[in-house]
Amino acid sequence: MLSENFYKLFQQKYAIINDYEKIRYKLEYDLYLIKQSNKLSPYNKLSPLITFTQKTFPWPNPKYELDDQVSYHNTLMLMDQYIIEVPQIILSLQTDLYKEN
Repeated sequence: MLSENFYKLFQQKYAIINDYEKIRYKLEYDLYLIKQSNKLSPYNKLSPLITFTQKTFPWPNPKYELDDQVSYHNTLMLMDQYIIEVPQIILSLQTDLYKEN
């Protein structure tokens, strides 16, 4: 795979991941607000504004991986795996939010 092709795929996958991350952040923030407003159950968690971290993926680095193609493959594989897993994370957050309401 040429580096230009990798970069194009990386951008496409990251656009999908970024959309998922916006949804996940909104759900985490809504859940935080509900738990903060619940006087019966003190919730001493830091605000998601502080604790939320955007999912990151390793950029291919030939210094650590001898073969660029392996490095490209590993990065894209991690991105694909996250794209598969994140809907379940979002569903779990939606379920938690529903339980709190």
